[in-house]
Amino acid sequence: TYEAEWLGKTFMTHLEPIYHGEEDPAGVIGVALDVTEQREAVADLETTRTRLEEIVTGAPAVFWVTDPGGDHRLRYISPQIEETFGWSVDEALGPTPFWRDRIHPEDLPRLDEELPALYETGEHVHEYRFRHASGEWRWVRDEMRLLRNEDGSPREIIGFMVDVTEEKQLEEQLRQSQKMEAVGRLAGGIAHDFNNLLTAIGGYADLALTEIPSESPVRADLEEIRRAAERAGSLTGQLLAFSRRQVLQPKILDLEEAVRNMEKILHRVIGEDIELVTDPSPEIGRVRIDPGQLEQVLLNLAVNARDAMPDGGRLTLSTREIELREPMERPEVTVPPGPWVVIEVQDTGVGMEEELRERIFEPFFTTKETGEGTGLGLSTAYGIVKQSDGFIFVDSELGRGTRFQILLPRIDEEATPSDEEPSPADGTGSERILVVEDDSAVRELVLSTLKRRGYDVRGAEDGVEALELAHRWGPFDLLISDLVLPDVRGPEVEEKLRGGEHDFATLFISGYADDDAISGRLEETEFLPKPFTPSHQVIRVREVLDARKKGIGEEL
Repeated sequence: TYEAEWLGKTFMTHLEPIYHGEEDPAGVIGVALDVTEQREAVADLETTRTRLEEIVTGAPAVFWVTDPGGDHRLRYISPQIEETFGWSVDEALGPTPFWRDRIHPEDLPRLDEELPALYETGEHVHEYRFRHASGEWRWVRDEMRLLRNEDGSPREIIGFMVDVTEEKQLEEQLRQSQKMEAVGRLAGGIAHDFNNLLTAIGGYADLALTEIPSESPVRADLEEIRRAAERAGSLTGQLLAFSRRQVLQPKILDLEEAVRNMEKILHRVIGEDIELVTDPSPEIGRVRIDPGQLEQVLLNLAVNARDAMPDGGRLTLSTREIELREPMERPEVTVPPGPWVVIEVQDTGVGMEEELRERIFEPFFTTKETGEGTGLGLSTAYGIVKQSDGFIFVDSELGRGTRFQILLPRIDEEATPSDEEPSPADGTGSERILVVEDDSAVRELVLSTLKRRGYDVRGAEDGVEALELAHRWGPFDLLISDLVLPDVRGPEVEEKLRGGEHDFATLFISGYADDDAISGRLEETEFLPKPFTPSHQVIRVREVLDARKKGIGEEL
């Protein structure tokens, strides 16, 4: 039997000899069949098989086939199982129920509940955690389809698994970001309104105290009101820090010096039974951040570390530089490339489980007993770092301590010199001052305080009224304006007034940072954060006015 090509066709020819008795063959009989179409079909089938094999082996998914029912042992699995999950094909096709044994125990009951839907609809998509050969859990999307026999009975289940771990991480980053942003907006809005109330409460209490004799029984009540307002002000400050609406006054800091200056403070905070190790790099780059806020961040982290080491331990504060050539992927966020300064605060305490780590920066979340903490310390640190264009991460395991990492952009500029000029002791004066504040209680408090100190003052509730008043009133020496007004922003009021050829100094007041309103401004102008006291207010006013006089004198 042989094949032969003839006239463009393929023939299968079969020949047999013809015998008459046992003598030599008397002849040959043969049959030739045209098998051209069959051979072409075989060639097409082989091409299709090769193409399908290339698709299966080249796809980013793991294809598999299993029998319905039973323990779902695999009949086929594509070679990507090794590249994607680290398991060999032989391991996957072994005698054990490979697939079920590697599904996360918490996800397996849910999959068993969902599997009947596959038999009802013929297809189903599952998402679950699958164990990599390294022991790591990876999220997969598994799309399954049920194939049936002609009589409708289940024949086999086919499907493909795709590693969607990075997609899940991005979804979690987005959810966390949206949650923190929503909570931040709420906290910032509440704190803004509350700061106006606290300014009025504390301010009028201070003014009343100046009029009441020291022996009056009412004096103690007013002092208690003032102290309560101060405590409430610190809470709103923490809320604003978390919401990234706190008004910061950043400076370019030498981080090594800043960390060294924190040593004495941290020693007092953590106590004698905890060893403090500071290791600032002598060649660390500079960063741009509010010095007081950086101090608050480190104090909050030190206090939490102290509470995590009730029997003593070691707290390490170190700094270093990193240069990211590619984005650094973290489960919660992605850090862009560039030069970064890293501050690490590490303790040898009890550590945290995963559920706690995920919520640690939420405001009012605390593991302490009622009355022992507000739950705002770490959320405050989070907000300050984020508002300073940085990132803060936490790594921790039960029994293995906790490490916080703060990443701040490196600044290649000289450090801001410290201002050692003393504040003026006397807040009196006779200059003309225009006050623009939409909250009537705060506006009247500022006006009343300045009048008592001898200043000539006028007040407006918004930008339009301020422009009209300035036009009628004439030249003035100082503009005191809220940063965020109902009709216009404080800096815009200042700009329009200067356009009218007024020459004046500016003092902005606010308890709420509107990014558009203050971008690039607070390092050039004076600022008074709410809530403030009357005495603090008049001292700052005098500082700004004296600085203006000094500048005019130097020009002359």
